[in-house]
Amino acid sequence: MPVLKGTDFYKNLIHKPKVIFTTAHRNYAIDGFELDAIDYLLKPIIFSRFFNAIEKFIATQQSQNITATEGLPTINKDHIFVKQDRKQVKIMVNDITYIQSLKDYIKIHLKNKSHVIKYGITAFEKQLDNNFIRVHRSYIVNINKVTAYTKHDIEIGNIEIPIGENYKAIIASCF
Repeated sequence: MPVLKGTDFYKNLIHKPKVIFTTAHRNYAIDGFELDAIDYLLKPIIFSRFFNAIEKFIATQQSQNITATEGLPTINKDHIFVKQDRKQVKIMVNDITYIQSLKDYIKIHLKNKSHVIKYGITAFEKQLDNNFIRVHRSYIVNINKVTAYTKHDIEIGNIEIPIGENYKAIIASCF
């Protein structure tokens, strides 16, 4: 790079991605490894070295994915375990009234309490059975808990949950 070394550029990044440095200069290799680079390839790059570097990258991604899935809910037919306060808490699926999205988290509402877990609503929705339907981009409801509905909202007890425009046809076919 004409103005700035790649290692200096990388040092100034706030969110540091995984990186494989490539250069024609051996003397920067130590800098690259001190920055926790996946690999450091010297030009001219030999294909087998490049392939090995990519394999290292894939291996780090897979180990991160395994770590990232620890603590995620395990849904069985009748219950779910969610991580809360350093322990796995059992929730009966039939006790869930609705699920609310809170950005990167979801709030699982039961009759008298709720649980907040770090999990996306779309991924969670895919694991649920047919008793649950998405009624809004931020809400999934247990259809067995619905007490009333209009074309604009669904009621579960005294809770009103909005129906999103994209979900109105689905709601009409369910009730």
